[in-house]
Amino acid sequence: MGARDTVAEWLRQHVPAWIYACTYAFVVVVALTCVALLFTLLTGGDLVRAKLFLFFGGWILLAIATAQLWPQRGSEDEPVDSYDEAVETVAPDGRMQRIANAIPPARWVRRPPPPERVSMAGKQFLAAVATLAVSFFIETALGVA
Repeated sequence: MGARDTVAEWLRQHVPAWIYACTYAFVVVVALTCVALLFTLLTGGDLVRAKLFLFFGGWILLAIATAQLWPQRGSEDEPVDSYDEAVETVAPDGRMQRIANAIPPARWVRRPPPPERVSMAGKQFLAAVATLAVSFFIETALGVA
């Protein structure tokens, strides 16, 4: 029964964090898609313009997330000089995160404690990949070249 308890505990710790991350990615993708479609309508373009907007927006978001995920200078083994550097602070939730927290399924799941949450850069990376997937879907499934 020990292995079963270990798996259950692992799922209890990690599944809520990934539910919040996927919900955040969904909110970002929906927002970017709405902006792309609005931009396309206002400029008199077609779905090709919206697809390109999503494609380039996804790559820009991917570059930003990758830069934030890049390891910082120095190693984790070096001693820390001050208390402020030793204690991790949790940034307040941004607008997109508050929206993502308010919609299902994130609304139904207890929010994980800060050390177990997916980082903001990780959520942005997931949103970028999902945005590129939507762009790819528009191109392949809908036949927009």
